[in-house]
Amino acid sequence: MEFWQTGGLIAQVVWFHKMLTELLPNASFRERITAANKLRSVLATVVVRDPRKWGTYNIQPLTFVHSPDSPLYADLADAIPANLDYIISAQQNDGGWGLTWSWENVDPMAWKAAKKEWRGVVTLEDLERLDSFRRIAH
Repeated sequence: MEFWQTGGLIAQVVWFHKMLTELLPNASFRERITAANKLRSVLATVVVRDPRKWGTYNIQPLTFVHSPDSPLYADLADAIPANLDYIISAQQNDGGWGLTWSWENVDPMAWKAAKKEWRGVVTLEDLERLDSFRRIAH
């Protein structure tokens, strides 16, 4: 299995646990705490905190922390400022952000169109994160 496939699977597991934690309105307090603790345990293992590695496909601190109000913020607070700095430094001349993955080798024609769409998604997400952490002057 290639790294991007493994990273994608890990990201899906983390996303699932995050959503499970947030979307358990009928769960008992104990169940919500158990889910949150499991998510924290997974994040402690899979989040890449080394800025030198953020240019490749992986799980960065801001992947699952979208604002200082995020329930996961405290667990990753030490890595958030550097991750925000990295996002700012990675902005490209056209104002957008590049992708850290590609499946061009699978279907070059489809990738050409998908790449444009995914750059839009990533750019919007990065701008929203920068704004929520007050890194954009208004």
